[in-house]
Amino acid sequence: MQLKIKLGKKSLAFCVSLACVYSMHGFAQQSSKAEQVDSLVERWLSTEQQQSALTNEWITQQPLLEQRLTLLKAEQKQLTQLLAQDSESGNEVDQARGELLALQNSMETDQAYLTGWLKTQFINVNDLIYRLPPPLEKSWREQLSVHDGTDNDQANKNLKSNSDRLTLLLKLFDDLSQFDSRISSYQSAITLPNGEQKLVSQIYMGISLGWYISLDNTYAAQGFATDNGWRWQAIDDQQSVLQVKQMLAMLNQQKEAEFINLNILLAPQGSHINTESAHD
Repeated sequence: MQLKIKLGKKSLAFCVSLACVYSMHGFAQQSSKAEQVDSLVERWLSTEQQQSALTNEWITQQPLLEQRLTLLKAEQKQLTQLLAQDSESGNEVDQARGELLALQNSMETDQAYLTGWLKTQFINVNDLIYRLPPPLEKSWREQLSVHDGTDNDQANKNLKSNSDRLTLLLKLFDDLSQFDSRISSYQSAITLPNGEQKLVSQIYMGISLGWYISLDNTYAAQGFATDNGWRWQAIDDQQSVLQVKQMLAMLNQQKEAEFINLNILLAPQGSHINTESAHD
């Protein structure tokens, strides 16, 4: 009986100890769960705080971001328009460039034609100058001399442009036209066939006919424009000499103007008279 009681007491103590162990284990588990819950609560609270902060920041930044987005869209639109304009402008530039190139080619062609034409005209000038009356011939030679650079200015010869050459050509033929449209008089020295020099008064009717008489009234001649150049032919008829003197007197307003019968000599044999004159 005592043994059973002892065993019963031991069993009871074991059970009590076992219960304590289980109780302590359960408490430990409950404590761990509580800590996990606290950790989860803290994380949730932290997440809520971050979400709140992000929400507040979005509320603060939203107007600025929307404004920036609006500005970026406007800038994008402007850049698109500029690109379209640049493309259109580029096409216009290419078109203008093509037109300029075509104009340049046309001008170069015209310039080449003008160069050839001027060369031909100056050849004609050099052929014509020998047939001009002496005063006009002298004037032409002086102008051509300056143009060709023979006045100690040969370096300028290559600087003459087609414009300069055309201007000179027009000036030469303008002088010729004016000379041919009037009666003109000059005084100069003439070398006679015998080599003697005399001062003479000259009269020219246009570019085809002329006369001169020496100041001492001892010698007179008539001039012709021929294919071989300007030629003088002596006047032996005293009546013709008198007529030349009367012409000079009327031209110099030393005598009242009147009609006179002027004897015109035939051109020297083997020559040809240029009859293109404004005067009969």
